[in-house]
Amino acid sequence: MNNNFRQTLFSQSSETLAGIKPSNLFSTAKTFADDKYLLNILHNNNIEVKVLNENKLSSLILIYNRELLTKILEDNEVKEILWEFGYKNFSCEKILNKLSQKFNSDSFPHEIGLLLGYPPEDVKSFIKNEGKECKHCKLWKVYSKEDSARFKMNEYYKCRECFKNLYKKNSDVSKIIKYYKNEKVKYDFLNDFNGIY
Repeated sequence: MNNNFRQTLFSQSSETLAGIKPSNLFSTAKTFADDKYLLNILHNNNIEVKVLNENKLSSLILIYNRELLTKILEDNEVKEILWEFGYKNFSCEKILNKLSQKFNSDSFPHEIGLLLGYPPEDVKSFIKNEGKECKHCKLWKVYSKEDSARFKMNEYYKCRECFKNLYKKNSDVSKIIKYYKNEKVKYDFLNDFNGIY
């Protein structure tokens, strides 16, 4: 297994692997696609990989939980925003294919924030204000419900810390995902870890 990709996966997508966030976006070496073992582990845990863009050396990929992403795409407010940006079919496949087309054009599709689980009001305000005048900025730029956003970000950072610690003890991806999904383990860790975000 590609250890570098595994480390990147844990540092950038722990929340999606754990089932508490619909998706994560990051760039990685194209060789990840040859790792059928890893892709099979992810698939068996309801995690899919979509290549949105690529060049000779790297791929921009979306790691996503199909069940959670489907729920996001069923939200009426999310549908309204996506409709405004040219999305007419709201199945995961159609949305991701359209998104991939946009990533291969000249402009960055900021509506991807919706798929990443960011609040619709934050995504709309980010686009309207061109990323300026936000209340808080860490994993995303917050324009409304700052306390709620900070709480959610803190949960995501706690999850990343948990996965990092588990990785040090056991590098088996499948076991780490299953271990974290144990509700008692998750509850104990999230209550013991004091975040600062």
